[in-house]
Formats: sequence, structure tokens, C-alpha cells
Amino acid sequence: MTTISDQTFSSALELEKALAEAAFRGDLVLTSTARLSRRILHCFRLERTKGKEQGWKTPTVFGFNRWVINTFESLWEPYRPLSRSAALRLWDEATQGVELVEGLRRGPFLYQQLQDSFDLLMRSGQSLLGSATGHILPDWRRGVFGHFLALLEKNQYIPWGNILKRVGEAVQEGRITLPGNIILAGYDEFSPMEETLVDSMARRSKVTLYRASKNPDENVKARVYATPEQECQAVCAEVINSWNNGQKRLGVVFLDGD
Repeated sequence: MTTISDQTFSSALELEKALAEAAFRGDLVLTSTARLSRRILHCFRLERTKGKEQGWKTPTVFGFNRWVINTFESLWEPYRPLSRSAALRLWDEATQGVELVEGLRRGPFLYQQLQDSFDLLMRSGQSLLGSATGHILPDWRRGVFGHFLALLEKNQYIPWGNILKRVGEAVQEGRITLPGNIILAGYDEFSPMEETLVDSMARRSKVTLYRASKNPDENVKARVYATPEQECQAVCAEVINSWNNGQKRLGVVFLDGD
């Protein structure tokens, strides 16, 4: 990746303050989550109202994914971003073209698992197709992926990984106007496809990575559950138990964006 500046702040509050100041300067602020971008916009609004201002131009603060989608739509490509409902419909059609492996059942759960695998392979830059390996499930999945990719092309849908690629190409070719300063906030690392896009941006603008320092905690514990449902149940039970024991300032942080 092209070298970008890196600024680490002592706390999340200091990070928010610095991002609000960047918004005041007119920098493009892109955050790892939509929640953080809303928080920065809220801080910006509070500062404006404190100054007795009646109106102001909304700063360029977006969740990174939202900015990518907005930018892609501005390119007027002939393809539509793949929605969740459209993906489920196409996975249903794609699985009809390959004999179902014993033990699998067609339905939303299987289609979501296929979509998760598809997204993971795209983000990591791995091949979606390739030759047979002799392993039943991966080979079946590759066959389904082939049908799915053909359906995407036929119906003019574009998956997230290819949206990142198209936007990166447009940035590289100068078809997208970028400001002089871009702030990326809340990231510890990027997926390979995100990294390629950020690299293209850094070739044209000054890109700075803002993040808050991590406080050392010797009491960190990790638990692994068999299914996402068990994990959700355990988290909810722990939140309720903490609340009942008088801990009122609680928050749940999702470490995996999915």
C-alpha cells in the first residue's frame, strides 16, 4: 500500500474531537462504521448550535461503505449493486443448476452461507472458481459460484467486491474528484480489495489514518460458540445480567462487520 499518515489518539473522545475538527476544515472523513459517521455528524451539529448558527452545509462525513456506493452510483455504470433480496433469489436459481450435496437443504440459511463464503473470498482476493480439488463441498460450491456469477452478469448485478474494484479504477483514472485531505477513521486493517482502493486514493490525495489507542486490559476473556445464535443468546443474557446488577452504562461492540 502507498504510505499514508497514521495518527493515534489517547481515547475515543479525543478521536471524535479530531474527526469533528477535520469535518470543520472540510476534509473528507470516511469511517469504518455508519455509527461512527453519525456520531461525528452529531458532534458537528452540537458545535454549530452552540455557536448560535441557524444553518450550515453538511460536512463530507460518511461511512466508508456508503461513500463507495455513492461514488459507484455517480459513475453511471450499467450494473446495479447486489441487494440482499436479489442475492437470495439468485442463489436459489444458481443451486438449481448443480446437484445438491447430501445433507444440504435449499433455503435462505444455505443461501446466506453461500453469500458469506462468496463475500469472504472476494474480500480476500481468492479465486471463486478454479479446478476441482476432489473435496465434495468446495467443488460443489465452486459449481454453484459459476452459475451465480453467470446470473449476476445476465441480470446486471454487481457484487460488493467488484464495486470496490470499479471505484478504485475510476479513482486511478481520475474520473472521481477527490479533496486534498482524506481521513480514514476507526480502521485497524483493510481487506485486500479495500487496501487496493485506499492505495489508489493515496496516490491522488493526502490520506491519514485516525484511530484511538487501545487500553491494555489483563482481564480480557474470549469465548467461542458453535453457532451465531448461541453467541447472540449468550451476549443478550450477559447484558441483562449486568444491567440487573447495577451496571447501566453498557455497550456491545461487533468485532466482525458481518
